[in-house]
Amino acid sequence: MSVLDLVGLVSTCLLGLIWALFWGWPFCGWIGTRVGDIVSPREEFQRIPPQFSIPESKVKQGKYDEAILLFRELSQNYPGEITPHLRIADIMLEKKGDRDAAIRDFEVAVTKARTVDALALVSFRLVDLYIQENPKSEKALKLLREVQRQYPNTKQAKISEERAKVLLAQKFEET
Repeated sequence: MSVLDLVGLVSTCLLGLIWALFWGWPFCGWIGTRVGDIVSPREEFQRIPPQFSIPESKVKQGKYDEAILLFRELSQNYPGEITPHLRIADIMLEKKGDRDAAIRDFEVAVTKARTVDALALVSFRLVDLYIQENPKSEKALKLLREVQRQYPNTKQAKISEERAKVLLAQKFEET
């Protein structure tokens, strides 16, 4: 073995050690974290869904005010969730007959809707209330256009466009 072979061997070992320290160690840590997440996921990946059984049981018992308070509490604890607002609006509309309160909760739910299905569900229900109040409602038309703007080329946008055409036709028909 010559001196050049020995120098080559030592330099290769040093480069391998440097590579292992700078690239190998972080790579092993990354792999270890991914494998560990399979066995025991980190807290940031765990989302505990809201539990609606208690307020729903209050609705079944006819205790609407208590149910509304519990749904409000859920909406505060889970700010991105629209279901509490939908249920409050349903209770206000169907059980208490308070259209204005129902409309307010539907409007809050519209601002929280993050998917096309959620936005369409809430918007279409709110549009129905607006139209019942005023068949020529500008608010209803604006809400339908918002669904089309946020989620173009979707089934919900097409339905929204059809409903807007009907609303516009009624509007110009009666004027």
